[in-house]
Amino acid sequence: MIIAATDDEALNHEIYADATELNIPVNVVDTPPLCDFIFPAIIDRNPIVIGISSNGKAPVLARLLRARLETLIPQGYGKLAKLAGDFRSEVKSKIPTLTGRRQFWERAFEGQVSQLMFAGNETEAAAQLQADLDSTAAAIHDKAHAAENTTPTLSDESEKNHPRRRSLYRWRRPW
Repeated sequence: MIIAATDDEALNHEIYADATELNIPVNVVDTPPLCDFIFPAIIDRNPIVIGISSNGKAPVLARLLRARLETLIPQGYGKLAKLAGDFRSEVKSKIPTLTGRRQFWERAFEGQVSQLMFAGNETEAAAQLQADLDSTAAAIHDKAHAAENTTPTLSDESEKNHPRRRSLYRWRRPW
């Protein structure tokens, strides 16, 4: 990887040509057409990384925007992402549907788990996430179990009132 950052335009073009000929990625600073890659302004909340680029048009503006966004995105987001990663396979095994998992994570990220993490209570956040997962899994199990054990039946009264059966009961004689 080569980075050309000289004030000599001819030298920058020469560096670009040489690097290209040797198949070496090159970035000529402030000259987007002579760049094989860019360096975006980065907000690092490991493992979450946000890159901001002006595509070489206004790098100072990108840097200023990054500085503003830095203040809006707490460090806790990285820790929250790591916690989610630790629980991801267990959530997938206990919540069978994609929609169910999405709803679970939205509740976690918008609720008490994230509040605890942002307050610096990592252990409590993990315990809360585990409790939320256990209660969600239990509710899914109970709902599935109830559906398995329920067979639709018609009581005598409801059978009499069933539209197709009503005429039969109307014409029955008491003898």
